[in-house]
Amino acid sequence: MADIQNTQGFKALLAQTEAELLTRGLDVVPVGVRNVLTHAVNTVAERMRIQSRSALRYVDPSVIADQIAKAGAESTDGSEAAHGILPLRLDNRTVPTAGGSPGAP
Repeated sequence: MADIQNTQGFKALLAQTEAELLTRGLDVVPVGVRNVLTHAVNTVAERMRIQSRSALRYVDPSVIADQIAKAGAESTDGSEAAHGILPLRLDNRTVPTAGGSPGAP
């Protein structure tokens, strides 16, 4: 089985999913999104008994974005421990740093 992550279809689906997450104000580690998509595509292929490349058309980027957002939602009890990718909400378009506020020594 070829590596689905290297196909143009997968890369397009990845870009669409990342764009969908950004429109929701979520910034997720790209490797996390890639792994979730790979799992979704392979699961669809296995259940439908088709090739992974064919399964790409059945995976909807907005549904994947919904699942990632739901997995990282603060209201989901225990999700922090269960999922390796936690979305970072970009409400003010700034990312807090470990050293304090931006520009602080």
